[in-house]
Amino acid sequence: MGRLRKEINQLKHDIQRLEGELLETGSTRTVSDCQRELEALSDQSRSTRRSIKRLHETREVEIRRQQNAENVVRDMREKVTAAEYKVKARERIEKQIEKIQADYREQMRRSRETELDADTLSSRIEKASRVLHDAKQVWNEKIESAQNDVLQSTQALERIDLLTAEILNYMENSGHETLQTMLSEKKEHEARAEELTRKLATAAQQLREFEKEMMDRQGIERELNDHIRYHDYQKDLARCEQDLQRLQAEQGNFSLMSYEQDMEKLKRNQQRLFTQRGSLQGEIKEIDVRIQTCQDDLSTDYANVEQDYQRQFLSVKGKELAVEDLDKNTKALEQAIMRYHTVKMEDLNKLIRELWVNIYTGGDIDYIAIRSDNEGSPSNRSYNYRLVMFKKGQEMIMRGRCSAGQKVLTSIIVRLALADTFGVNCGILALDEPTTNLDRDNIKSLAEQLSRFGIYALGPV
Repeated sequence: MGRLRKEINQLKHDIQRLEGELLETGSTRTVSDCQRELEALSDQSRSTRRSIKRLHETREVEIRRQQNAENVVRDMREKVTAAEYKVKARERIEKQIEKIQADYREQMRRSRETELDADTLSSRIEKASRVLHDAKQVWNEKIESAQNDVLQSTQALERIDLLTAEILNYMENSGHETLQTMLSEKKEHEARAEELTRKLATAAQQLREFEKEMMDRQGIERELNDHIRYHDYQKDLARCEQDLQRLQAEQGNFSLMSYEQDMEKLKRNQQRLFTQRGSLQGEIKEIDVRIQTCQDDLSTDYANVEQDYQRQFLSVKGKELAVEDLDKNTKALEQAIMRYHTVKMEDLNKLIRELWVNIYTGGDIDYIAIRSDNEGSPSNRSYNYRLVMFKKGQEMIMRGRCSAGQKVLTSIIVRLALADTFGVNCGILALDEPTTNLDRDNIKSLAEQLSRFGIYALGPV
């Protein structure tokens, strides 16, 4: 407690010294005045900061509004671009329709020409097929006849060879007449063979002509393939007609007038948004000017307000921390005193009980003790003490329930216990209580106890 009082006095002395230094410098302001001025400046600074914060918030709101407007303009531009793209797509589709219609007309013309050619080709194909069939039959017969003739000629030549052998045999056997006959037959067969050779040459020529006709037939087949492709073209034409109908249906869904109206509406919205954007930009510039003005005010009239505020804040904060430390120390001291009081009261009651039991010779009181009751708040606490006695385990207040001798003995025992408990290294004990109210046994017991107490507890008296 003494140390805390010294610290408090030191702080008060420092405050008085600082006030004296202020008076020496010619300033009449006290610490309270500086504190009030600092608080006023802090309030002004906070107000200015709040204004700047509001301006920043307003500026951010306006910027967001401008961004939203720009987003709307961008969306409108995208819609206009989409509309222009649709218009271009419509023009492209119209051109495709015109091209398809032209192709359709060309295909129809070619189809009509192809139909006429197809009729002519069909008749020619039928005629060529009949001619081909007849030619095949004729040439098959001719080839078969020629093969028969060749076979007969081969057989005749074989007979000639046999005859030649017979002729030689006959010549050897002098058969001249038979030889003449055979020679004539040989000439006939040779002439017949020449005739057959001519027929074979003619057949070969006719066969080449037939092959030529077959090549012509392949040309007819190509024409037939052209006819087939014509039918394929007709199928493609049908698909083109379907595509044309679909494109015409899509064209019906596109309305150039509605596109122009939408585009005009989008342009009006775009112009309106541009106007809003200009207005918002003007407001943002005005807010920027106000912010700059506030910052200029802060840099002139309140140039050092932050440093002053920081310095005074540190001073006040240091004092607050000192007060908190003092409060903590005070509470710790109070708690220590309470613990000390509790321990000493326990020791005191223990010694009082021991002295009473050893000194008092009566049997009506077992022992006595001191009870303490605290009153008031923890910061302003007071204690009330009272003496109690115990009879057969029951606690009772001694006031009004004991004799004069018991009061005198109790006073002496309490003084002895207090001296022994709180008088550390102190051998002085003053007793002014008269012993006339004590009986002989208690006087003797008290004297013996005082003697032992002086010898073993306090030393020589």
